Amino acid sequence: CFDQAISISPYMFDGYFFRGTLWLDEKKYDLALTDLERAIRISPSRFEAYVARGILRMERGDTPAAFDDFNFAVKTTSKSSIARYYRGEAHRRIGNLKQAAADFESATKIDPRDGYPYFGRGLIHMNNGAAEAAIKEFTAAVTLNSWIAPAYANRGLAYFSLGKKAESQKDFDRAISLDPAIKTDIDEGIRVLERTKR
Repeated sequence: CFDQAISISPYMFDGYFFRGTLWLDEKKYDLALTDLERAIRISPSRFEAYVARGILRMERGDTPAAFDDFNFAVKTTSKSSIARYYRGEAHRRIGNLKQAAADFESATKIDPRDGYPYFGRGLIHMNNGAAEAAIKEFTAAVTLNSWIAPAYANRGLAYFSLGKKAESQKDFDRAISLDPAIKTDIDEGIRVLERTKR
């Protein structure tokens, strides 16, 4: 579909952008990068392509370059919660929790219906050992966006850490039903929690 659109209109932003995000979802990073950079050359002011390229760079471990993209996207638009969420996630991954929390908070103010910033705040609480607070944020995330498998998985881990096995198993089952591959992350999370209890 996008290949045909690009062949008909080779200078159209949308074809390259949407095909690039599909490659990104499939973790075909080289193909995604080629398309996203072509989209950026066509429309250098479209923030969404910078966000997508930032996600790609973050997944590849190139955090400084990811910040360049997320910062540009944030400066370009004051109305995008997604740009702030992903910049916050980049901060969280490198341990800048205060900056991450600020970006997540900003994202919730821009779009209170977006569950991902609440998910990010839940991860910060988990990092700080505050399971009850994390559960509250993960619950907000899945109430708003019921498809966020990692929110169910991490809420399950928070319940598990509190000894609430029935609640945790329910969340694990829901997460796996949405994304079967997440079982590996759940199993690793349980192992980590069990090691910390010893």
